[in-house]
Amino acid sequence: MRLGEKTLEGYVDLIAPLGSDEHSQWFFNPRLSAIDNGAQELNLGLGYRTLVANGKAIVGVNAYYDSRWTPYNNQVNQWGLGLEALTDSVDARINYYHPEDKRYVIATQDKTTVDTLVQTNTYYDDPYATSHRIDQDGNTTTTTTTTIKQHYDRFEQGMRGYDAEVGVKLPLNLKLTPGESIRRLLRLRRSLRRPRAGSQGPAGDQSAGLSHLRCGGVQQQGSQRHPVLRGSALQCPV
Repeated sequence: MRLGEKTLEGYVDLIAPLGSDEHSQWFFNPRLSAIDNGAQELNLGLGYRTLVANGKAIVGVNAYYDSRWTPYNNQVNQWGLGLEALTDSVDARINYYHPEDKRYVIATQDKTTVDTLVQTNTYYDDPYATSHRIDQDGNTTTTTTTTIKQHYDRFEQGMRGYDAEVGVKLPLNLKLTPGESIRRLLRLRRSLRRPRAGSQGPAGDQSAGLSHLRCGGVQQQGSQRHPVLRGSALQCPV
């Protein structure tokens, strides 16, 4: 469950191994999420990971089908392809998304503008005699009316695009339990708020002048049977 400033999201995410050998693994990744504004999303993914560089790195490829139900009761579908490279210290991923070519109108607006122009041209022809009088023609008035009708559609649709991410492991000791790690980070944060000239941090670095600390990392762990799927992540914003 995720709680934001204006939204609440609940989700279920599962990674199920399909087939493996000593160095590679196929897996199935279904995910279902719902947001309190009425939007729902279903993701079905198939992935493959294998060990390379004598087991020091993992490379993988995946394909996903994504379906999202919007608050306007429209269903937007897309396909996605991804590549990833994972090591003990660096994670790198890139994904491409290709949606279906459909637009859903969610609001319309019609606007009519009427513009009337009245133009008077005054002129006189040469006088002429008729019967027992003299006449002279002139004075013409022209009225022009222009009507403009405009129609606006507001629509939603999936957009083609890509994203990339790179994560770097910080040199912290994450073999501690999550609770103990958080307690140590909080104590470190309090000490860094009031630095003393020439004081030393726990890693031997000068901590004078520091006012905050953000940390996160990945500790690889697991069994020999499924080395490609092993790993656990811990992120501790303080």
